[in-house]
Formats: sequence, structure tokens, C-alpha cells
Amino acid sequence: MNLITLGLLCLFGLTLAQNTDEDDPFEDLTKCPGGYCVDIHLCVNNSIVTDGESIIEFGERFGGEPIEVSVNKAENEDECEMFLKRCCPHEGSNPRINSTSNNPQNEDDLPEPPPSCGRGHPNGYMYRVKDESVAQYGEFPWMAGLFRRNSKTNELEYFCGGSLIHKQVVLTAAHCLKNFTSPNGLTVRLGDWDIVNVNEPHKHNDFAVRKIIKHEEWHTRKYHNDLALLILDKPATLAKNVNLLCLPTVDDSFDGERCVAIGWGKDVKRGTYAEVLKKVELPV
Repeated sequence: MNLITLGLLCLFGLTLAQNTDEDDPFEDLTKCPGGYCVDIHLCVNNSIVTDGESIIEFGERFGGEPIEVSVNKAENEDECEMFLKRCCPHEGSNPRINSTSNNPQNEDDLPEPPPSCGRGHPNGYMYRVKDESVAQYGEFPWMAGLFRRNSKTNELEYFCGGSLIHKQVVLTAAHCLKNFTSPNGLTVRLGDWDIVNVNEPHKHNDFAVRKIIKHEEWHTRKYHNDLALLILDKPATLAKNVNLLCLPTVDDSFDGERCVAIGWGKDVKRGTYAEVLKKVELPV
């Protein structure tokens, strides 16, 4: 197996092995009526993909259409009742994925690498969400989540957002860190989209924070200069779901323009944070 093949198998989170007399490729899966719960992209032509060749072919379909999904639970009538999971029949599994002329199949046809910053997937990567208020998967790959550990449950809890502006630097709001005198207990998460489930095509990565730098002229009451930098303990690896945000120059003007705010904002009525990354367009 060459390194490209191995990388693609890891990329798509393949947990299904080749079916042999000794190994059951379905033993670690949750059963559902008529099949097993698998990631949506592993259910092709109503069959579970279990061979590496089919997964690699799927991974090469960068020019193909993303799979349409919804975060609206009322529209998700699948027996698995898990976001980005589908109840897929296991009879006749190992389907071959048919190639099309629009899907690149060799290195010469693959898209050029993305630029160093500001490149996302506005139409979604692998999945396209129908809900307009929800960010597409991979649409804003510079989005960072700030987490702290709950002293009672010992679980990480989201409390604020930020943007990756350097492989080792996250820009955030200073008021998010008003209760932090040191980076101890602070975790930065990159590459996440659904902060509750872990069914995304790419895994997120958590980083410890080495240093907090708050703007020296931050005004705590008026929120003037409400900026802070988080220096991560190690550089991030850029990927489909992790990229840098471009910073404006001093000559750029955005008067009269519109911007997009993103995050896992808190629902005022429910008092809970959103599970899947949200977006809203606002005037500058």
C-alpha cells in the first residue's frame, strides 16, 4: 500500500476492513432495521462500502456534487437518529463507485492547492446542508472554538469562538478571556463543525494554549480594542477543514459592505449553544 492510499484511508475515517473468514467488518457498527448505521458517504448505491478501492475512488471525486443533508431533526427520519449517519443495508455490500467525466481520476486532473488563506468550501465539502442559517461543512475552515473543562463533569465545554490567522495563532475577542489570568484550562479546537457529534469526514484537533496576549488598550466596559491573540502550543496542519483567515490591510475599507458572522452562538430562549456551526449576514 503506497502512502497516498494510506492517507486517503485515514482521511475518510475508514473503519470497515475487508471481509474475511476471521474478521467481521460490521461487528463494531450499530445495528438498525435492515442494516447498520454508517457514515452517509459510506452508504453508496444503497450498500455499505467496505473495500479501500471504493473509498479511494470516492475520495478522488473532488469535482463531484456534495451529498445533501439537513440539520432539521424533523427531516431526518432515518432509523439511526444520528447526524451524518444512515441506516444502510449490508447485503451485497462493497459497491464500486462509477466514475464520471466530471470527476478527476489522476493527479493531473486534481484541483490546484488552495491559496494560503481565505479559501473555504461555500458549497460544502462532501456534504451540502439545506438550511440557510447553517454553515456548510468546510465553508469557514479558519473557525476556531474555545473550550474550557467543566470542573464537575470534567468535559470540555464551548464558550467562545475565534479565527486562525497563523498556523499557531488564533484571533479572538478579549472579553472571552476576561476570567483567564493564564492559559491553563483553555483548549482551542480547529476543524470542527458539529461540536456535539464526531461524524464529520475529517476529525477536529484540540490544542493547548501557550500564551494569551490581550490588547493593551482593551476597554472592559466599552469593548474598545476587544482583541486578543492565543498562541497555540504547536502549529496546526492545514487541511480541507482547517485553513487560515486572510487579514485586511490598513488601506482596506469595508464601509457599506456586508459581512458574515459565524459561530456556535447561544440560543437566548433555550440558553444552550448551537451544535452545528451557524452563519448570519450582517451590515458593516
